[in-house]
Amino acid sequence: MIFAAASVIALITIIVIIACFKATGFFIELNKINIKDKDEK
Repeated sequence: MIFAAASVIALITIIVIIACFKATGFFIELNKINIKDKDEK
């Protein structure tokens, strides 16, 4: 049972880290678009 709990926690941690990386990349793309808009204006 302890091993199962540890593997579940590890899996959740990995999912959270991946989600954070994807969110960070998404926000970086948004910032690039915003900067381009400002430069054009």
